[in-house]
Order: sequence, then C-alpha cells, then structure tokens
Amino acid sequence: MPIWDANATGFCHGVARAVRRADAAAESAARKGQSAVIYGHLVHNQQQVAALEAKGIRHVADWRQEVPGTLVVRTHGIAPGELAEIEATGWDVVDATCPLVTRTHNRAESLREAGYQLIGVVGKADHPEVKALTSGDYGRTLVFQTVEDVERLLPDRWVSRLGVVIQSTFPPEPARAIIGELSLKAVDLRVFNTICDVTQSRLEAAAGIARQVQAMVVVGGYHSANTRQIADACRAIVTTYHVETAQELDPEWFAGLTDVGLASGLSTPGFEIDRVRTALIALVS
Repeated sequence: MPIWDANATGFCHGVARAVRRADAAAESAARKGQSAVIYGHLVHNQQQVAALEAKGIRHVADWRQEVPGTLVVRTHGIAPGELAEIEATGWDVVDATCPLVTRTHNRAESLREAGYQLIGVVGKADHPEVKALTSGDYGRTLVFQTVEDVERLLPDRWVSRLGVVIQSTFPPEPARAIIGELSLKAVDLRVFNTICDVTQSRLEAAAGIARQVQAMVVVGGYHSANTRQIADACRAIVTTYHVETAQELDPEWFAGLTDVGLASGLSTPGFEIDRVRTALIALVS
C-alpha cells in the first residue's frame, strides 16, 4: 500500500532554529560547568523534549527555583519584562523564541506606542504565546478566542482605538470571524495578521493529500496547536488518526486500505516521523 507524504513534514524553520540553539546551549553550559535549563517546554512535542533532556538540558516551570546558569527561552517566547528580570538575576540567556513570535511582540509594542488604548490578542488564552502577550507589558489586553468572546468582553460599547495581533498558530478562519466582530466595536481598528504562513501552507498540503487517500496519519504532540489543526483539517475530509509515536498505530485502522497519507506538525522531529513511516510500511506490507 502506498504511503503518501505531505510535501513538507518535520520541523519548521523556527523550531529547527530553537533546537539548534538549545543543543548549542547545552554544550556551552557543560564546558562552563553550568546547568542548562529550558524555561517551559521548548516545543509542544514530548519526544523532542525527551531528546533534549537526554543531552543534559532540563525543562523547568519556574526559573526562580533554580541556581542561575544557562537558560533557554522557549519558542513561544516570554514577556519582555520577565526576560529582563531573568537577565538581571545573572542567567546566561539563549533566546530561542520563534522569530515570528518576536514579530508579534514587536507589533504589539508598536500599537502601544501608537496610542492604542486596548490591545486585542486573537488566540487561546492558555497558550504560552498568548500568555506572554497578555502579561501587561503592552498595556491593557484582552484575549478573544471565539466570536462570542467579543460581546462578552466588549458588551454594548465602542472602543475608540483597538489594536489587534493574532497567535501565530491560530486558525485563519476563526480569526477572520473574530476580527469581523471586532470591527463592529471599534472606531479605529488596526489589525496585524501575525499568523504563521508555514502553519497554513502545511495545513493546505496535508489537506491536499487527505483528498487523495483513504485514511491519514498525522504525527505530532497532543498539546501542539498546529498539529491539532492539521489533524482536524484532514479529519474533515477523511478518516484521520493523530498519533505521537509509532507505537500508537493500530493495524486494524488500515485493514483493507490501499492508500494512506502521512503528515506532521511543525514541532514533530524527523526521527519520529521516520519511525511512523517505517511502522506504516510494515503494517501494510
């Protein structure tokens, strides 16, 4: 049975850059006799997290509980104020924030400097990228995850100046719907479309494969927003299985099938995609 790969799988440029920086930080810290930590999970993929920890770099939830050494900032970024606080306490900081996330922060800062009284963040409130954007560094902020949030957070009133940025991995269609509702609430609405283009192109490539096969397998972390989006888009077209590892594949899923597609999230390491591909070939041979 053929295994149809989406044109692009594995790390996006931002994640690949972050992993390289984390690897280099671990080596540099070892030479200095320092500990090396990553603040939060570098990426939303347990297999890649485990691979980094095997190299001696730990993931920590609270840097304040650690002895200062080398600290890697996760791809989702942190608030500028917190970054300054970390640097002031003696840490050697390696910033692995995705450049597109940094761009979003820069856009939010430019809106604040331009006098926008309220910054709207279109995204998921519990996502690390959104948490950093709503830390208070950019003035008053509100998070809009759904169209209903617009009326709930801005009931029966106008905002004179509203600036908006978007979580880099937020789905475009819901974002457009939310912005449409916000346009009815603001006299002066300025929107920066900060959605990652690679996320959208990967989704479209996976959906294209899904239209040609009888089932799809999407490999990636269960907590990865972009992986879930890709799986959901494929699921709307064909039977789709979202797995983190090859061990999760069930032979019964593929009984009687002749064509299966394979796609991945942007933070899925190549070694895990290869394992899933190899397992699929063995299952259907």
